[in-house]
Amino acid sequence: MKQLLIICALFISTLKLLAVEPQKKSTPLTETQKIEQLYSYLESLTNVQFFRNGSYYNVTDAIAHLKMKQGKVGSGAKTARLFIDNVATKSSMSGSAYKIKFADGKEVPLKDVLTTKLLEIEGVSSK
Repeated sequence: MKQLLIICALFISTLKLLAVEPQKKSTPLTETQKIEQLYSYLESLTNVQFFRNGSYYNVTDAIAHLKMKQGKVGSGAKTARLFIDNVATKSSMSGSAYKIKFADGKEVPLKDVLTTKLLEIEGVSSK
């Protein structure tokens, strides 16, 4: 009888180990939350400069400019992708692309940086 109890206990333990709990679905981020995460990402960058209309700006000034522009664009920035395309890609005055200059001197279009980050936020592999 004792052996039967031990076998039953082992069997139950094995079943518990094999049991797969349903994965908890996380609530998808709203578009506003995605945009806020893009701003947070920009705020986290150190030793970078933002290039806009022939001049370089620090992170704080760049974000302030993007937020001001976002307010003017209104519904043209209602999704994260529209935000990138209509706010964070280029100057509406000169048409020049916004860029980020990293500490090593490398300049990358802001659109590329934010698009890559958005894919990460959305859990999409960029490969």
